[in-house]
Amino acid sequence: MHYIRGVGAEAEARFFAMNTVGYLHHGLPAVDWEAADNTAWGDTAYLDRFLSRYVRLTGVHPLVYVQQSAMASVAPVASRHDCGLWVAQYADDAPTGYQSHPWNEGAYACAHSGVCGMHGDGCGGVCADCDHIRD
Repeated sequence: MHYIRGVGAEAEARFFAMNTVGYLHHGLPAVDWEAADNTAWGDTAYLDRFLSRYVRLTGVHPLVYVQQSAMASVAPVASRHDCGLWVAQYADDAPTGYQSHPWNEGAYACAHSGVCGMHGDGCGGVCADCDHIRD
């Protein structure tokens, strides 16, 4: 996972791509888009540039991890790049341990529905055709 800091969309995407290249067919990359320590928070054009660059470099469409209150603004950007959403769902700060059915599971459409962000076929978004960075 890459926590977006807001320090340059293209540079952050390249850093994330270079540091995930060995995992592209072995795991699902995700970007964490939230307010804390992110100077670009609220600037969905920044997220758009980041996703565009990462997808161009890797051929892989990452998940976008985002809080529920920002889903309405982030969903169109993620959709434009065929990226799935992974919604942060915390009822409160009380520890709960593992829950097979979280308190609001199924409340909104996101990556847990089994739809791949890349092909819409449930492949989990790790089915790109290459393992290398493309410029």
